[in-house]
Amino acid sequence: MLPVLSCVTQILMTKLTQNKNQQNAANGNMAMMNLVMPLFSLVICLGYNSSFALYWVVSNCFAILQTIVLNRILDKKTVTQE
Repeated sequence: MLPVLSCVTQILMTKLTQNKNQQNAANGNMAMMNLVMPLFSLVICLGYNSSFALYWVVSNCFAILQTIVLNRILDKKTVTQE
């Protein structure tokens, strides 16, 4: 359960933190990395003890919450500046 959850949270984190204005040349490399890294974490978590999976799940959840909060704060600042 934890290895799959670590993979899913990592996919969510990469979707949230992607820059919408990325260059097209770098976009292909980032797409490959966004696919490989969650699969890599799944393989690592399946092969080792659950502490790796727990660490990745907790840190990904924290990063997801941090990204959501910071995006809301920055969106409010850009609206008030305009």
